[in-house]
Amino acid sequence: MRQKEIDDGRPPPENHASSEFCGGSGGVVPGPGRLTLLTEMTRVLLAEDEPLLREILVEGLVDEGFDVEAAVDGVEALVLYRAQRPFDALLLDEEMPGLTGRQLLRLLRGEGDRVAAVIFSGNLVLEAGEQAELGIGPVLRKPVSMRELCAALHAAIAAAKRPPGP
Repeated sequence: MRQKEIDDGRPPPENHASSEFCGGSGGVVPGPGRLTLLTEMTRVLLAEDEPLLREILVEGLVDEGFDVEAAVDGVEALVLYRAQRPFDALLLDEEMPGLTGRQLLRLLRGEGDRVAAVIFSGNLVLEAGEQAELGIGPVLRKPVSMRELCAALHAAIAAAKRPPGP
């Protein structure tokens, strides 16, 4: 959870109760002459080799309240993941130089890492067995809306938090 103080120049309010904002993702806690924003940001590692799409995705995800690190390919994503973990989720393009989204996930799964993940692609469709093996839901087809991406990320994160079934 990250905290940010804002000096609003007003004396502290008499009621120190928190108020919620952003659908329950944080709150405002007044302090003496300051407001402290409490936000719990979801950390996402994005791997997309197309520069313009990467920029659009980063901007859109940040606008939706995610804390985003971006990699230009699967190899850089692996380096960033290991250096800056924990991440709440991975958002991986399938077709990238170095390591594809699936190759990166197989590597992490082989190490026992069960981080939530979403793969998106222009033409990849996976069978249910391979989705289960990778621990992901359906592959999102490009072009994909920000609403679909956010929904898929939230679903993947929720699924990763559930204990493994029999």
